[in-house]
Amino acid sequence: MRFQCTLAHPIPVIRRYFPEDLQAALEPALERALLAEVKKIVDAIPHSELAIQWDCASAIFATLELGKPSRFGARREDMYGPLASRLARFGDAVPDGVDLIYHFCYGNSRGRHSVEPSSPRDAVMMAHAVRAALRPARSIELIHLPVPIARDDAAYYEPLRDLRLPAATRIALGLVHRADGVAGTRRRIDVARKALPEFAIATECGLSHLPDRGAVLDTLRLQAQLAGVV
Repeated sequence: MRFQCTLAHPIPVIRRYFPEDLQAALEPALERALLAEVKKIVDAIPHSELAIQWDCASAIFATLELGKPSRFGARREDMYGPLASRLARFGDAVPDGVDLIYHFCYGNSRGRHSVEPSSPRDAVMMAHAVRAALRPARSIELIHLPVPIARDDAAYYEPLRDLRLPAATRIALGLVHRADGVAGTRRRIDVARKALPEFAIATECGLSHLPDRGAVLDTLRLQAQLAGVV
């Protein structure tokens, strides 16, 4: 068991609070400050007890899903490289021995994405691009991908067949939804396994969007039941 420290990548933070014409100028300053915070964290907590998760949200993945010109490129295909290099710099800042996690997300406002993913296509492409950009010794322990509640069709999961990652990297599919409970989640699990035989299970976007303590406990019980713990 490890203490997971989740940090927002600078790209979503900058996009939320600053106009686009200022974002490129501000990004290096925020990056330096955030990497200094990472150093404080890893100096204070034993590496074997720590996991750092980089929250890579809608400013990255909604941008890719829409495919419209952005400061990262004119087309979706042009954006993978610049975005992956940014995500890899923050992965490289996590020392060996500390688990490295990436949360590939589409934003979450009151339980809804800013843009619904049409498939894990962009997540698969970014997983490969980030892995290639990281220093060879820096492993990725986990990558989390969201699954909308309505997607129990085989077409959604098809891009997962193309995943080519080291054995040390686990994929967590965020297909646990409190709204349709065990039956709905098992339906999504069964379809997902046809494309990706092994994966961890998670909620679509963590627990922070749940409205109250009761909802959090209900969701944890649901996950435990699905995992066969209870």
